[in-house]
Amino acid sequence: TTIGGFLPLLVSGDSFWLPFASAMVGGVAGSAVLALVFAPSAFVFLTRLSLKKRKLADSLRRAADKAKGLPGLAEQA
Repeated sequence: TTIGGFLPLLVSGDSFWLPFASAMVGGVAGSAVLALVFAPSAFVFLTRLSLKKRKLADSLRRAADKAKGLPGLAEQA
């Protein structure tokens, strides 16, 4: 709705309000993209990366315990 409110200023062609309106529309549009697209995508990416890292650490720990003959995660699997 904010972008819609500034559209009349953008299309008016007035040299005084045009830079202000374009800055406002660009800022609102940019922040909307960041909030609605980038932030959730970054969250999903970092969550998947964390899960892969945890899985790798667990498998390396199991392999090390098995090689040493220690009871640990190797026997739990």
